[in-house]
Amino acid sequence: MPGTDSEILNPLGDRLLSTTGRHGGNVSSQRVDELDLLSLEFAKKQVKASGTSLVIDIGGGDAAQSKRFAELGADVLLVDLTDQSENIASFNRKMGKLAIRFYQADATKFEFEKDIRNVNVLYSQRMLGCIKYNEALELLQSLFEITVPTGRCFLSTGGLNTEVGLDYPHRDLPVSQRWAPPGRAMGEKHEIFAPQCLYLESEFVDLVRSIGFVVLKSWTSLFGNPKLVARKGEM
Repeated sequence: MPGTDSEILNPLGDRLLSTTGRHGGNVSSQRVDELDLLSLEFAKKQVKASGTSLVIDIGGGDAAQSKRFAELGADVLLVDLTDQSENIASFNRKMGKLAIRFYQADATKFEFEKDIRNVNVLYSQRMLGCIKYNEALELLQSLFEITVPTGRCFLSTGGLNTEVGLDYPHRDLPVSQRWAPPGRAMGEKHEIFAPQCLYLESEFVDLVRSIGFVVLKSWTSLFGNPKLVARKGEM
C-alpha cells in the first residue's frame, strides 16, 4: 500500500501514489514545488487585477493544483485521463460555484479551441512527457491560439537525465523520435509502463519556443525534470 517506507521515491519523501497505473505517481498532492508556486503567484496577480483568471490544467490528476488555483479565485479547466468527477463535484459544492470544470479526456484529442478563449494561465506538470513529441507540439500550438497576449505557461516534462532515463531505450535518439517505456526496474519503481518522450532542458525549451512562446525562465529540477515559465508575447 502507498505510504510504506519502501515506497519513498526520493530524498524529499515523495511516495508512489497511483494515477492511471501506467503514467507514474502523483506528486502535486504531496508537495508544492517552484513551478507550482510561480504559477499560483501569477494567477493571484491576474485575479487581483481583473477579478478572475482562466487557468487550464493539463493532466492535473486529482486536481491538487487546480484546487489551489480555484481557491485564489481563478476559473479552472482541468483535463485528465482519470475520472475526477466526484472529486471535483465535491470541491465545487464546497466552493459554492463551478470553480473547476472537469473533462475526463485525452488532452491530445480535446478540442480546446472549440469554446474556450482568453486563457491566462497554461499549467502542466510532467504530462507532456507522456505524449509523443509531435503530439506535444500540436497540443501547445492549439493552446497558444486561445491564450491572451499577456498569458503565461508553466510547464514541466519528464527528463532524460532522471533515474527513469538511466535505462530508457531511446535516450540516444533525437527527441522527436523518442517514444518508449523506461526499463523494467525504473518502470516498476515509478509505475511507468506507458511509452514516454523524455527531454533535456534545452530540448524542452526549443519545443516551447518553436510554438511562439517566449521562455522567461527554465531549469532542471533536483530529480532531472525540465521545467519552464514562458509568456505568449512581448511585454
